Amino acid sequence: MRRLLSLIPLIAACSPVAQIGESQRAIIGGTTDPNDPAVVLVIAQSNQGSSLCTGEVISPHVVLTAAHCVDPAVVGNGNTFSIFLGYDINDNAQNINSNFVLAKSVDWDHQFNQGNLQGGHDVGIVVAGRAINVTPLPFNHANLDNNFNGAPLRIVGYGISSGSDQQGTTAGTKRQAMTQVNQLYQAFIYLGDAQHNTCEGDSGGPAFAMLNGIEQIVGITSFGDQGCTMGGYDTRVDQYAAFIDGYIQQNDPNGMMNPPPDMAQPMMPPPDMAMTNPFGSHDAGVKHGDMAGQLGGLGDPCSMNADCLSHLCASEGSTGFCTQPCDPTNPNSCPSPLVCGAVGTDHICMPQSHGATGGCAVARDHAPSTPLAIAFALTLLWLARRRENA
Repeated sequence: MRRLLSLIPLIAACSPVAQIGESQRAIIGGTTDPNDPAVVLVIAQSNQGSSLCTGEVISPHVVLTAAHCVDPAVVGNGNTFSIFLGYDINDNAQNINSNFVLAKSVDWDHQFNQGNLQGGHDVGIVVAGRAINVTPLPFNHANLDNNFNGAPLRIVGYGISSGSDQQGTTAGTKRQAMTQVNQLYQAFIYLGDAQHNTCEGDSGGPAFAMLNGIEQIVGITSFGDQGCTMGGYDTRVDQYAAFIDGYIQQNDPNGMMNPPPDMAQPMMPPPDMAMTNPFGSHDAGVKHGDMAGQLGGLGDPCSMNADCLSHLCASEGSTGFCTQPCDPTNPNSCPSPLVCGAVGTDHICMPQSHGATGGCAVARDHAPSTPLAIAFALTLLWLARRRENA
């Protein structure tokens, strides 16, 4: 994760989040982006200050962002979350009630660990208190392979425009830039360079790629080096698509997204993505391209994480099933007939036959060997003046 900037009244200092040595991301080498209305600013505000991240509307009530943007272990407890719909929060003309939407709730992949960024799972969800009236963005469900290396990407975010901006004075404006895929990993896309990159405040923001002639979200800004000069790592959305889909199905059951008219099956993998997964021996022989028929949905049998659309296989003895984290206080956090059961101190969706106990989650994701620092939630003084729309 990128290091977090804190700006609190009269003092510019690091928040408790910043002390973990992580950094957020803003667009380096970008230009102001008044378009992309479905790319939004995610704000967490408490008595201790405010944090800024980027997010993207993927259904009328669901905004996709990074786990570290909403996880209390990173941003602290007691936050009120809101969504800013304008492209520049520093512009008084945009700082109006209609441009702010209060969040009803937030959640994240509870396997995310701020102390182990290479472990992945940096996926967060903000549920809006009212429908957001923009066209939702499609995100990629098809497994990517090494042919994706070198592909052009468009990155968008509200972060700072230089890694040296320690006061966050350039944050809060939506910017975009073109860059490329440097290397594809099991859970990450390594992208960018010193001239075109993400930085603090871009966390949770999208990396777009053209797939089958349609621009889709392929990555979520996660972490990078402290100075934002060595490229950054995005969480691959194809590896967590089932987890994300669950929130859309729960909050917008009548329409997962507004697909372009030529996408007859918008939630299915594009047909030309039927390729063999190149990552690691534990995935050998698993065909990730014909994904719709071969990867398991929640509750389906599995022997390893790569067998599941959710990228999480739980086992009990010799029996395995595809699962995802769940909230035991929310009866709708698992699709029927699965139930939310305890596995140690965690909770996952499991068949009712497993009762209240389940197996061990298998976590074998590959991770980049490059030295890491940082996730990017930006804490800003000027956000205190924002108006929120109840």
